[in-house]
Amino acid sequence: MTNAGEYPSLPEACVICGGSDSLEAQAITRVFTPGWVWFFLPLGVLPAGLLALAVQIKHQFSMLVCRSCRARRVWASAVHWVAILSCLVLIFVAIIVGLLNQSWLAFLGVLALAGVIAFASGRFDDRTNPRYSVFTREKVELEIPGRGRFVVFPPWHLLNSESNRRAL
Repeated sequence: MTNAGEYPSLPEACVICGGSDSLEAQAITRVFTPGWVWFFLPLGVLPAGLLALAVQIKHQFSMLVCRSCRARRVWASAVHWVAILSCLVLIFVAIIVGLLNQSWLAFLGVLALAGVIAFASGRFDDRTNPRYSVFTREKVELEIPGRGRFVVFPPWHLLNSESNRRAL
């Protein structure tokens, strides 16, 4: 963990696994939407979507990533889109199964399957991205396995000024 006055630059290591083989800089965009936003979904898709856009936190970085983690990130992107499409199809299948069987239980069972797919896709996606110990609009702290924690936003050279340290 970094001390209050020290903000070292990132090490020459993969930000996902901590390895140091075949590193290349890669643009990594991270968008965080608080989970409580989705409780507004019963009020309508548009209000929940607008609220999600209003409160989301988005940062983009250029970080070193090893070859195997880059390959996993490509797979994670494909799995993510397949999961989204299968969840959308399952929502319609749930409606049809529920109506044909005249059963809320059948509807909820198929809908639960869509939820499990979405959850599993999210977990796989989390494993292919850097681990953030702090992710706010004001500060982003990254944890690199075997290397420790590093402040990546705001840039460390800006944090070395006394006025910026007091603001955080």
